[in-house]
Amino acid sequence: FDYFIDPSTVKGEPKKCLHWNEVIPEYKHDRSETFQAILVPTMDTTRIKNISHMMLKLRKPVMLVGNAGSAKTVLLASLLGELDEE
Repeated sequence: FDYFIDPSTVKGEPKKCLHWNEVIPEYKHDRSETFQAILVPTMDTTRIKNISHMMLKLRKPVMLVGNAGSAKTVLLASLLGELDEE
């Protein structure tokens, strides 16, 4: 689960696989952000966010589980903030 099929692959072409490390967005620190709202993109957060986004587009439920401090709340808040109003 370190690789995924590149969604930009054109129909009819062979599918390309990408490593999650290749799509991690650059982190830009915002000094005005509260500590609890900071989300530093890592391979894990990028992977979970993208898979959760795909599930939400399909109108499927998403449940994140993990230890305290594993960015579940911040990740979901970030994901929900990017969705359309409907």
